[in-house]
Amino acid sequence: MLNLASSPRARLTRWPSARFDGSRGYPPRGYFYNCSPREPFYIKSGAWSPDDRTVYLASTGFRPWNHMSGFPLRGMCDSASAFSAGRTATFKWLNYTGCDSLYSAAADASGAYFAGHERYSQNPNGCNTQGPGAIAAPGIEALNPATGMLLVNGQGTGLYTRDRGLGAAAGHRLAVVHDVHLRGDPPASARWQALIVAFAQAAERFGHEPVHGPLFEDIGVFQRLGAGTDVVRKEMYDFRDKGDRHVALRPEATASVARAFVQHRPPTPWKVWCVTPAFRYERPQAGRLRQHHQVDVELATKVRQDVTNGGASWLADDVADEQRPHQAGAVGHRA
Repeated sequence: MLNLASSPRARLTRWPSARFDGSRGYPPRGYFYNCSPREPFYIKSGAWSPDDRTVYLASTGFRPWNHMSGFPLRGMCDSASAFSAGRTATFKWLNYTGCDSLYSAAADASGAYFAGHERYSQNPNGCNTQGPGAIAAPGIEALNPATGMLLVNGQGTGLYTRDRGLGAAAGHRLAVVHDVHLRGDPPASARWQALIVAFAQAAERFGHEPVHGPLFEDIGVFQRLGAGTDVVRKEMYDFRDKGDRHVALRPEATASVARAFVQHRPPTPWKVWCVTPAFRYERPQAGRLRQHHQVDVELATKVRQDVTNGGASWLADDVADEQRPHQAGAVGHRA
C-alpha cells in the first residue's frame, strides 16, 4: 500500500493480513496462503470502494499447494475477496470461482466487479466444474459489496456475461460524448431478458464495457446538461433529502455518466454500456410511463468522432431479431 500523503514522495506502508502474508503460518493456526507451484498465487488486480474503506482483490493460483484435493476450497487462490483499507487488512468476504483465474477488479456503489477466465461464482465446492450452489457467471461477475454474493436478475442468473479471458472489468462511472439509447417499459419476461443479452453482446462486440451509475444525483447535474429541455423543466422527480440536499431521480443515463467523467477523468477513448431504470414526473400515457428502462451506450473521446449513426445502426440491427417495438435515439455534444 502506498501512502500518497507522505512527503516528499509516496511511501510504501505495510498492509498486513495473515490470509496472504503467511504471518501465522498454515492451518490449524494460520491460512493456506501459497497456491499451486504451477500457477503461483498473484493478486492480479485491486479496486477501492467509493468510500475508500474497502479494497477488492482479484487473484489467480488454482489451489493451495498443500490442499490440492477435497472441498470446500481453501485459501485465496482463484477468488474474489474484500478487505478493509485500514492499517491492517481485515478480512470481509471471499467468493471462489472454482479454479478459474481472475485478472481484473473494479467497484462502484452498486457492486464489486471481477473478470477473467471464470465460469462460475459462489463455487467453493467445485474445481473446473459447477459445484453445488454455484451460479454461472462466464467472464465477469458483479458481487454485493457487503456480502460478496453474486448479484442476480429475476431469473437467478448473473447480471453480466462476457467472453472468458478478456480480463477487463467494468469501469468506474464514466463519461459521454455521444450516446445511443433504447427506451421502453420492459415486461417481466424472457423476451426482455433476451433483448438485454442481445444488446450487451452487441455493445461488447464494439468494445463497450458494462458500467453502473447512481439512481439519484444532485439536481444540478441534470440542470446543467439540459436546462432548456422539458425533462428538466417539467418532468423530474426532485426532492430534498434529510440533509436538505436537493436531489433528483435519474430521468436518463447520460447526465450521470457525464458528471462522473468530469469528476474522475478516466483515460479516453472509453466505451461503456448500461441498463438503467429512469423516472419522469409526467402523466402516464401510451408509451410514456413514470418509470421506464433505458439501455444505453456511451463513448468518451477527446477527438470528435462520427459514431452516432453507426451506433444506431448496430443497435437497430441487433435488437431487430427480438421483434419488440423500440425507439432508438442519438445525441452528441462536446464533453
